[in-house]
Amino acid sequence: MTTITELEARIAALETLATPAPLVTTPPITIGSLTDVPAPGSPIAAQWAQNVSGMVVHRFTNLATIGGWAAPNGARAVAVDTGVEYRRIGGAWSQITPWIGSNVGTALAGSPTVPVGTVYINTVNVPADAGPRVISGSCLVRFDKWPAAPPVTVAIVVAGTAVVQYEMQTETVDISTPAFRRHNVAMSFGGVLAPAAAVTVVQVRVTTTANYNTVGTTADITVNRLDATATPRGY
Repeated sequence: MTTITELEARIAALETLATPAPLVTTPPITIGSLTDVPAPGSPIAAQWAQNVSGMVVHRFTNLATIGGWAAPNGARAVAVDTGVEYRRIGGAWSQITPWIGSNVGTALAGSPTVPVGTVYINTVNVPADAGPRVISGSCLVRFDKWPAAPPVTVAIVVAGTAVVQYEMQTETVDISTPAFRRHNVAMSFGGVLAPAAAVTVVQVRVTTTANYNTVGTTADITVNRLDATATPRGY
């Protein structure tokens, strides 16, 4: 016959078997800027989801809706309407996708075509951006020029500074039977740093030493195109 004492001992043993052993937990680990990465056997903290959400490229309808997300610096987002990707820098959104701009200028003719001094014949404005960028570009200018036309300098100017230029001198040839000389001036540049948070103006500049389009020395500008590309620095 089982005594009460033995019965109590058996019940206590069964309760011990029914009680699971406490789990051995491992503290979260750190990977880069993530400080709550769940390790095997560790719980998933709420902060983990918050940290991860700031490192996923989220999709938004447009740039305006992206602007409503106060994301941490380093976060990325894409505007579905344009396919343009952005990153968070200094509390603002900076465009990752390269910006491309182009402008076809009008032909220049008249009396004079280009007066003495400096004339800007084409402009592309690279919009302001929160992050530093590198600008590259090219231009094509075509002159229908008489040999005796005065010297001319064509330059690509970025933020007020000439980054590349071409000098065309007066040709010392017999112009008793004058004929046009067609000059195709093609230039390109790259690696020009653009300041953040400011519009960068890219222009084609023509500088002359005498009025064009006088008798026997005409030099009309018949083609004029300017292209510019802005890429985030480091890409």
